[in-house]
Amino acid sequence: MSESARARSQFLVLLALREGGKHGYEIARHIADKSRGFFSISYGALYPVLHKLEQDGLITGAWESSGDGASAGEGQRRRVYTLTRAGHKALAEEREHQQRETAALRALMGKVPGHFPAVEYALQWLAQRMPADDRVVLVHGDFRTGNFMVTPDG
Repeated sequence: MSESARARSQFLVLLALREGGKHGYEIARHIADKSRGFFSISYGALYPVLHKLEQDGLITGAWESSGDGASAGEGQRRRVYTLTRAGHKALAEEREHQQRETAALRALMGKVPGHFPAVEYALQWLAQRMPADDRVVLVHGDFRTGNFMVTPDG
């Protein structure tokens, strides 16, 4: 794995753990699900990343029982990973770096035809705040300027 791929994998794992502890399968699923399949980490690549992050003090792992056994105490044991204080700090620093890099790439690429981040943001904001039955919206805007207004229909 190249150094940039290794760094990307470490960043993805830290992102997956920012909302709380997860075991390996949950980490891999979180990354794939949240990125809509754009990013994925095989289990063969994931566990060396987890070990490295743990060695570096950015995450900690603890064995827990899954509770799936037929009687108490017979469940499978799995290692659940959580961010340490140093991990939270490293994640914040890397997020800032990634945001600067993304902004620089956007500036180099110029305006992407048909891509309107303001509309995407507004629709995500509405989806989080509106009941599922009320998610009908109107989008008013000017495709030449990229200025849009999103309003609930009705």
